[in-house]
Amino acid sequence: MPVYVPRAIQHAKLSLLAWTHHVRVIIGSGNLTEPGYRENVEVFGTLDASAEHGGRVAAIGRCLDFLDRVLDRSLGDPEREGPLARARAAVAGVRQRIAPWSEIRERRPSVTPVFGGVGKSVLDQMGELWPERKPPYFIAVLSPFFDRERADETKAALLGQLGRRDAAQLEYHIPGHPLPDGRVKLAAPLALTNGTPDNVDLAFFSIPEEQDDEHRPMH
Repeated sequence: MPVYVPRAIQHAKLSLLAWTHHVRVIIGSGNLTEPGYRENVEVFGTLDASAEHGGRVAAIGRCLDFLDRVLDRSLGDPEREGPLARARAAVAGVRQRIAPWSEIRERRPSVTPVFGGVGKSVLDQMGELWPERKPPYFIAVLSPFFDRERADETKAALLGQLGRRDAAQLEYHIPGHPLPDGRVKLAAPLALTNGTPDNVDLAFFSIPEEQDDEHRPMH
């Protein structure tokens, strides 16, 4: 279904799998292409819940909210039989199915999906979700792409979260290209290195495109 997003393109990848007693959400960077599943270095994560054991019900609910927002911008008549009406019914059915399932709260760090799009930025949403009394002391960014025109804005938002700590660490994990002189050229704007306060330890890590003697570009 075509999706209209003002001044942007719908490019999120989210798979919703629903069985009678189990629901799984897969969020990842891979496109439905041969490079996406056979060549590139991609990142995927899963959220699971079941009628018997419960699970990440709240996080799956956030994913359903995102799908509803995407469907709000999809072309088609939701009142008539067709792809849009079926998609809305599928999302609503999953929401109803998981409603009585228990939320599992484990002692290990929880997973909270955050979605961009029209409205608040991902970084603004992260700031709102993080407990005010326990600001983050470590942020790791894994990305092959950066908006060079907004690199300063992005870094300022990250540092704004870390600035509430006496000591913090900010890491970037990005593609690197080896140079003939032995150095590594990182595929990121130089602005990411500017203006780092003394309380933040800034580190860059290179992800090589050649892995196991095969070309594996990060996507």
